[in-house]
Amino acid sequence: MKKIIIVLMALSLTVVSCGTESSGETQSMEEVMNKQQRVSKETFKSFLAENKEVQLIDVRTPDEFHAGTIDGAKNMDFYGPDFHAQLESLDKEKPVMIFCKSGGRSGQTLDMMKEMGFTTVLELEGGYSNW
Repeated sequence: MKKIIIVLMALSLTVVSCGTESSGETQSMEEVMNKQQRVSKETFKSFLAENKEVQLIDVRTPDEFHAGTIDGAKNMDFYGPDFHAQLESLDKEKPVMIFCKSGGRSGQTLDMMKEMGFTTVLELEGGYSNW
């Protein structure tokens, strides 16, 4: 039974990751506002530069975070026991930008935030490794 659950989880992650791929082109502000989606590095950087009130969240572990992160990012450990509560503490009406190492954890976080009712969420395609 455990093997079946693990296989299903891995398969769902693959589907989520493949289904939210971006084209690598920079999207306009209108194309990303009020949406929850994975975006290219170019769109991520452009949106970050143009939005001063964005909530920039690094969902990697504290060790990964301290080894280097995007300027202005706040660390919320995906594996931490209070991760969901930390997400709940964010302003759902303000844009949120999320990233992890390569896109797995932030992809799962994107799905959580969609279910939680966040208005605008941008996830960095390829994660910090792509930064």
